[in-house]
Amino acid sequence: MLSIEKIYTRIGASPIHRDLSIKAGDGEIVAILGSNGAGKTSLLRAVMGLLPLESGSIVFDGRDISKLVPHERNRLGLAYVPEGRRIFGPMTVRENLEMGSYGANPPAATMRQRLQAMYERFPVLKEKAAALGSTLSGGQQQMLAIARALMSNPQRLLLDEPSLGLAPQMVRAVHDTVKRLREEHRVGVLLVEQNAGLALAVADRVYLIARGSIVEQGTPQELGRSSALRALYLGEVNAPLQEAEC
Repeated sequence: MLSIEKIYTRIGASPIHRDLSIKAGDGEIVAILGSNGAGKTSLLRAVMGLLPLESGSIVFDGRDISKLVPHERNRLGLAYVPEGRRIFGPMTVRENLEMGSYGANPPAATMRQRLQAMYERFPVLKEKAAALGSTLSGGQQQMLAIARALMSNPQRLLLDEPSLGLAPQMVRAVHDTVKRLREEHRVGVLLVEQNAGLALAVADRVYLIARGSIVEQGTPQELGRSSALRALYLGEVNAPLQEAEC
């Protein structure tokens, strides 16, 4: 269980989150929707320890992690895939993957097992193992960023805007990847998305955030009928919703 309780954060003098609370159960996919500037990315940064709390708490697997630094949270089972992928372009695909296990420093045999698991899950990464990260397509880089995070064997993946800038075919690949993580490997996902269709198609529960506060929450079916969600996206939500249902 990941429990975010009444957190307040700020950057400089500007408040970001105000009394924000979210719960995500074991193996559950929880989506966070909202417009640009609503505080979605900052929420993931707060959970990972990259944005300090002014007040409130973050509890993971029964332990208050509010004061822990990012690498300590990673060792406890949290992994972060940032917006824009941020792979290491001058490194090979294999080196990028190995960096995902760097903090845990697993034995060589464990490292080989995890690499093999990633190559089986993402065959294109095996084909490109010796290629530099900078030579991959946008979709391949997104797969690499997710695989790199999974190399730490996390219990929960924090996934920020995975469909951003991707072609529809790669958006569907991201959709399938997120669902497989839950169904096959019981990895929980806290998913931040602008693509409402993708989020509603894969999530177990959804939170709608505006100006750093939760304004609505519910199942994908409930949020799909939400006037607040449709108002937020000014009607643009209809197209991705239809695509996700196909």
